[in-house]
Order: sequence, then structure tokens, then C-alpha cells
Amino acid sequence: MAGQNSQDLTRQTVDRFKARATEYARGIAQRMGAPAAGVKLDNEQIVKLWQFSPHPDPGAAFSQLKMGGMSDGEALDQVHPYRRKLFQAPTVKEQVDKAEKIKAMAEGQQSP
Repeated sequence: MAGQNSQDLTRQTVDRFKARATEYARGIAQRMGAPAAGVKLDNEQIVKLWQFSPHPDPGAAFSQLKMGGMSDGEALDQVHPYRRKLFQAPTVKEQVDKAEKIKAMAEGQQSP
């Protein structure tokens, strides 16, 4: 009996480790799809990255994350993981200008 419990505990521990490793690997694979720094993107690629969300309903996901206690920035990063990378700039004003330009491009096109 004691050996059985030990085997069950070991199996459960291995299963949990395997699940965490799989989750970690998925995260790495998802991030590898992001463009490398310094890569020149065309407008269509920028719009697709701006609109990308791993959530089927980004608005609902954002609201749910906010209700769960996340800040606006954290929730946005979860719902639209590439947006912050797209509008990186040295100053806040340049970041805002860049984000507004990308948003305008995205609104001028149909969703992919």
C-alpha cells in the first residue's frame, strides 16, 4: 500500500511538471512568432500584428482580466501581445504618435 501511494504521488508530480513544461514551451513558441528587432515590416504586417489576439473575443478577455485585478497595461499585453512592441520609441510622445498611426492604419483596413 505504501509503495502504491508513493508511486501515485510520483506520477502526479511528473504529470504536473509535464503540464507546466508544455505550457512553458507553448509560450516560447508563441513568442518566437514575433518579428525580430530591426526587421522592417510593411503596413499589412503591422496591422495584422496590431490586431492579433490569442483570445477569440479580445474585448471580453480584456474586461475579464481587468475585473480580475490586472492593470490596463498588463491586460492589454495579455490580449494583444504584440502592440507594445510595435510602438516602442524613445519618448512617450513618440510612442503615442506611433500607436495612433498604427491604430489609424488598422481601422482603415478590414480585419484579416
